[in-house]
Amino acid sequence: METPESNGLAPDQINGHDTQTLGHEASNGLQENNLLMEAVLKGEEQHALTAKMDGPEAGTADTQEEAADKKKKKHDKGRSIANTLTSCDVFIANATTMIGYAVNRPIYELESLKLLRDRGYELVGGVSKTESKWRYAVAYRKDVFGAIEARLSRIRAELILSGASAVTVAQVQSIIRKLRGERKVAKDMSNPNDDYNSVSQRNFDDIVVNFERLVAMLANDPNYDPVIEELKLLALEGDLETMRAANLDAIAARAEWEAARTERNNFFNTDVTGLVDVFMTSKKVVLANYGIKSLNYKRVKGLSYLKIR
Repeated sequence: METPESNGLAPDQINGHDTQTLGHEASNGLQENNLLMEAVLKGEEQHALTAKMDGPEAGTADTQEEAADKKKKKHDKGRSIANTLTSCDVFIANATTMIGYAVNRPIYELESLKLLRDRGYELVGGVSKTESKWRYAVAYRKDVFGAIEARLSRIRAELILSGASAVTVAQVQSIIRKLRGERKVAKDMSNPNDDYNSVSQRNFDDIVVNFERLVAMLANDPNYDPVIEELKLLALEGDLETMRAANLDAIAARAEWEAARTERNNFFNTDVTGLVDVFMTSKKVVLANYGIKSLNYKRVKGLSYLKIR
């Protein structure tokens, strides 16, 4: 466990009740603690316990133009999938009216095409459902992790009131700083080339680990016994389990979504037997049956079937 040195610590990191001196010294200690509590409870800046990235294409921050371009590409891809399925509907509707529609392979028969089309809709719907489930899990995880932030300053204040040593308070403060993604020493903007060790541990796994460390630190302090229920050790241990569960649910939901996308993409994109290639070849079946100048072929030749990229 990290143990920061006491030299150079701020007053709220080194003062506590570790002495039980009577008289003048006790009065001075009480005054110091009152000043300390004022500083702690003055309204520190809030930092939501939210990891940097949630999306499956998460990466570095985008400019507005890049974000808009990604949104457009996503919209275009969704539209192309919908258009491909619509083209399947149009082909089947027209082929059903064609007298003499004949094939030499079962995969191009109308009943087979209908089954292929129906399965395509089913897989597209499955992706939408699993994406919604993942987004809900992500939103719930943010709520769970964010609710912890409001208690960090109060936890530290209770630890100080309990009479914890300066070293213990400093260790807890270090953990809280990591939970908030703060640096112990701010960057000097006049020396941008200085080497700073990163303290940003803001992905959800790191947040769970650091909160677990915080709970363990409090559990090892026999004097930590808040009056407020939500600050008690039992409540914090419950919060830790809720955070773990929410994080695991989000991870599982994302895996389920990605598996659904992979299955859908393979179904559309597989060479020869995939939905796109089958319907593209079905247009050639119509061409072979009725000829390039036939009305039947003109009805289907312009239909577009796009593989998912």
